[in-house]
Amino acid sequence: MPKRRYERREPTHDWQQIKPLLKDTAQINYEVIRPVILWGQTPKERGAETGVSPRTIYYRANLFDQAGMASLLPAEPPPPVPKVDKRSLPPDVRQEIIDLYAQYPAFHPHEIATICFVKFNRKLAPATIKLILASGPKPTTTERRYPRYAEIEDGETRRRTVIRLHVDG
Repeated sequence: MPKRRYERREPTHDWQQIKPLLKDTAQINYEVIRPVILWGQTPKERGAETGVSPRTIYYRANLFDQAGMASLLPAEPPPPVPKVDKRSLPPDVRQEIIDLYAQYPAFHPHEIATICFVKFNRKLAPATIKLILASGPKPTTTERRYPRYAEIEDGETRRRTVIRLHVDG
C-alpha cells in the first residue's frame, strides 16, 4: 500500500490547532476569514479567536466576496524601475558623434567633444568619444554636409560655411 502524502488528522475548528499547520500567507488569510464567509461568524468573534483585528477580517471578507481567491494572493510587485546611469549618453548624442566622425574623419576626439559641448551642453571626455567610436552604432550619413574649404570657390559661400560650422560647434 502506498504511503500517504499527508498525515491524517482529526478535523477541527480550533484556531490554535490549525495555525501551526498553515504555511502560506494566502492559506492563513483564507482560514482567518473562512468561518465568517461560510458560517456567518462575526468578524469580532473571529478576531477574538485568531488575534487578527475585526476590521481586517471584515475588509478581507469583503475583498473575497468581490474578487474571490485572487484577493488572497499577494499583489504583484510593481515592475522594477530601470536605473538610469547619469554617465550614459542619450542615443542622439551617440549618433551625432558617429555621424561627425563619418563626415569628417580628420576630427580628433577632443574636437568632437567640443562640438558636442556646444550642441548638447554636455561635456564629454575624449576617452568617451573614442569608446563610442569603437563600439557605437553605424553612421546615418556618410557624406559631408559641406564641401572642403578649398573646394568652395566663392569667398562669401566659404565664409558662410565657416560661420555655420562655428555655430554648430
